[in-house]
Amino acid sequence: MNIRPYIIFLCIITLGLVGFFAVRGGYYPVATVNGEWVSGGEFHKISRANAVYYQNLITLYGKSADGIVPAAQVDFEVPVLTQLIEDRLIEREAREGLGSDFEALLESRVSEYENDMRLKEAVGKVYGLTFEDYKREFLVPEATREILDSQLYLKGEK
Repeated sequence: MNIRPYIIFLCIITLGLVGFFAVRGGYYPVATVNGEWVSGGEFHKISRANAVYYQNLITLYGKSADGIVPAAQVDFEVPVLTQLIEDRLIEREAREGLGSDFEALLESRVSEYENDMRLKEAVGKVYGLTFEDYKREFLVPEATREILDSQLYLKGEK
């Protein structure tokens, strides 16, 4: 009995299942920035957070506000992808400029929000994210941007 075709078939099925679950879990690149992936999961998570934020904005101000477009008609994907790419570039530049001091400086900037219970509650309501997701996707990039701004200012480049 020749078992080789069964092994090949089993390998193809296994690869197909691994690929299916990887894509379903968001483990695929949407863009690459200097060899680093921007994953589909991260991209879609931030897009959803922006859509939830925008919908909450509409709910808060009502439909009477001029110039507000329904959330279903707003394209969040292009600005989100642009922001993710910029965040990667800014982080790389800040890491290169500060070296080993970057992590400590970043942690000191972000740690001041760790114990703010009102912020943690508001993040869930406003963005629909956990605080850890909010920290990773919004606080850390903003703190990195501030670090790079101050670094460029001290060098006289800004």
